[in-house]
Amino acid sequence: MSRILLYGTLFLFLIIVETSFLSSLPPPFQAIPLVPIVGIWLFHQIPSRIGVWYLLGWGIWYDAFGLSLFASRIVIALVMIVILAYASGRVFSQHSIYGLFGLSVSVWIGWLLAEALFRFLSPSGLEIAFYGFLSRQSMILIEILIGTGLLFILSLRVRERLRLT
Repeated sequence: MSRILLYGTLFLFLIIVETSFLSSLPPPFQAIPLVPIVGIWLFHQIPSRIGVWYLLGWGIWYDAFGLSLFASRIVIALVMIVILAYASGRVFSQHSIYGLFGLSVSVWIGWLLAEALFRFLSPSGLEIAFYGFLSRQSMILIEILIGTGLLFILSLRVRERLRLT
């Protein structure tokens, strides 16, 4: 029960920071997908499926409050979950930084394709729908790789310190 409370509190903290604080920063930082970064890292590092719940909660949060385009975040989250469930352990190894980066890139490709499909089906013109799309998505990929890499390195340091004491 305390573990559920801890993960729930961490999720609420991360989603509030992502939607309130990070969205008010200048453009390179306002698109940091904090909850998906932590969700991918949790799914890769912890054998439980708490990362799946983080991604699903992220999609529900954005769609419930109308913070996304066409209520697409739940579909994007489901695509990310399917890719995580298939690729983790089958394609990419667990507990390695290469597996984490491969999983992150795979999830980003799923996000890119799902969002491109939603933008293609939007009622606005294609030049308006896709304006700045690839630059924003490439920035999201860089942020996901940096974020998951930092979490991986920090988790190794914490485990190392805990073993020494």
